[in-house]
Amino acid sequence: MESSEHSPINPQPPNPGRNPTSQEEEVYSENNTPMHMALMVLLMSTSMTIALLKSIFNTTRIIVDEDDNDGADAQNERHKLTLRLEELQTLIYQGIGHVPLINLSSFYDLLKHYHRIILTIHCHIHSGPISMEIVDRYARDINAFRDEFELQVSLITDNHRNRGGTHTRSYF
Repeated sequence: MESSEHSPINPQPPNPGRNPTSQEEEVYSENNTPMHMALMVLLMSTSMTIALLKSIFNTTRIIVDEDDNDGADAQNERHKLTLRLEELQTLIYQGIGHVPLINLSSFYDLLKHYHRIILTIHCHIHSGPISMEIVDRYARDINAFRDEFELQVSLITDNHRNRGGTHTRSYF
């Protein structure tokens, strides 16, 4: 027989994504461990940056593959542009590899700007031959991005090294 001293079981399972009584604005992970909102925001912005990087790499690969498929008929200026994009993709990949994951989201705005540049290049390539002036403009845009990217990587990695590579509160 059931005892009247026991409280009835709530048919609704607890919501692991929310704890409305928390004073510290915590959410709970799937295993019911608390996660601070700051960490959640950091994880979301980092994942958005990673998704943006993936899109950049995919778009660059498509541009380069299209150029390779054109073979001998490829326009020389366009080929130079795709080589520059490949080199920059390698630089981004290596540069991001030296950045602590916790700082990755600081690149989002810069990468978003670069993503717009390469999407424009991709669309322009499909519209037909590219004039030398257009190639020069894209080359300047790529160089400006490269300079800014290298500066940001340098600042972040130097700042990380100056703090001894440790954080007072690191989640990664």
